[in-house]
Amino acid sequence: MSDMPPLRAPYFSVPDGVWVMERPADIRVILRDARFGMLGETAIDPAAVAEVADQPFRWWQASASASLLNPNAEVIDDLVNQLRAASQALAAALDAADQRAMGDDPAVMDLMATVLRPWSHAVAARLLDIPLPVVVEAEPLARRVFEVAAQVEDSTGLPADATPATLGLLERLAPYRRADRPGDGLDIQAWVALTQTLPALIAAGVLGRSPEGGHRRCPAGATADVPTRSEEARLASASPVRALFRTALTEVALGEVVIAPGDRVMLLVAHDPQFLFGDGRHRCAGASLVRTLFGAAMAVFDASPLVAKTDVITENDHFLIQRVDGRAMRTVGVLPVQLAGSL
Repeated sequence: MSDMPPLRAPYFSVPDGVWVMERPADIRVILRDARFGMLGETAIDPAAVAEVADQPFRWWQASASASLLNPNAEVIDDLVNQLRAASQALAAALDAADQRAMGDDPAVMDLMATVLRPWSHAVAARLLDIPLPVVVEAEPLARRVFEVAAQVEDSTGLPADATPATLGLLERLAPYRRADRPGDGLDIQAWVALTQTLPALIAAGVLGRSPEGGHRRCPAGATADVPTRSEEARLASASPVRALFRTALTEVALGEVVIAPGDRVMLLVAHDPQFLFGDGRHRCAGASLVRTLFGAAMAVFDASPLVAKTDVITENDHFLIQRVDGRAMRTVGVLPVQLAGSL
């Protein structure tokens, strides 16, 4: 039997000032109920009252979005080969450093700075059809949008805090957009997700694997397949999302509790595969793409001699794991790795 305490019915957390939903059934109700809005929504959207399948045309259905959300196998293979080459180059650099040290402490390098962040820039440039130097130069802007989004969810920031960075990204995007694809919110969401969330997600996956590569590896040639149930659980475990927040747009009776207009609701979805990509009208349109890239990346690192060196992650160490660490999100910023044979 599990030692985990039973999930509680909806309750109000006085310290956090929010209603808390722990049970999957309650979380699903909130996510599918149009009377609960995301940040910035102040009234019920009539279109949102309908079931997702009956809603009007959505941006992710546009043909211009197809190449971004569902790249072909050739594109995926090329991106995976780039990641594999970068990881092999890092392993070679660590091996050379270990040989120079001649038995001293093994070499340690940051996987995020040397491999994952540069690779995520290449992914964004390829899928968004933007020159790589533009993506690299705009990294601080994308990071700012990402951090503000987390702060807003935690009620420690305002959406307007991200406006200058968002406008900066749109300005850089504009020269590379055609009339049939003007560069809307999809491009900005994808830009931030690919350069910020994706590398943090993969880093957490690497951090969670054993030195022996204890997770099941993907069979050769299956990098673009949808993950199995165990791989889905692995993806959920690596997800930076800890909680989702919604605001009651009107009075809502939920079981034995009544949630007043304006009340915030915190949905505890951390590591739950059921809500990995949301639910209801705010389901992630890029779920298939994320599954593919994450599964392919884990296959690369499961076959790699690189392992996370967690014993150097201390407050005073150069390789401190820097995180966005709040109620809504926790992300890996720095990940020290070394060769498995030098453990």
